[in-house]
Amino acid sequence: MKKILLPTITVLITCLFISVIPTEAEAAIYDDTIRLHILANSDTEKDQTVKLRLRDEILENFGEELGMFEKIGEATERLSQRLSDIKE
Repeated sequence: MKKILLPTITVLITCLFISVIPTEAEAAIYDDTIRLHILANSDTEKDQTVKLRLRDEILENFGEELGMFEKIGEATERLSQRLSDIKE
């Protein structure tokens, strides 16, 4: 039993680390992506629906404009300039 326990634990820990570490492709996505994070008032279905509708509205109104930038710094600067419009 002990002979199987250590290799099993080693394999499980290795699998855990492999599943958590981002790949190069994922890292590249994170480097040039701005994340839109909207908090709902609660976990209720109603509040979650409002959050998703707000997300969709923001993306519909500003997504194309922000998608035209090739550098994240330019998009971040534009977001800063338009922040009051987005909040509105």
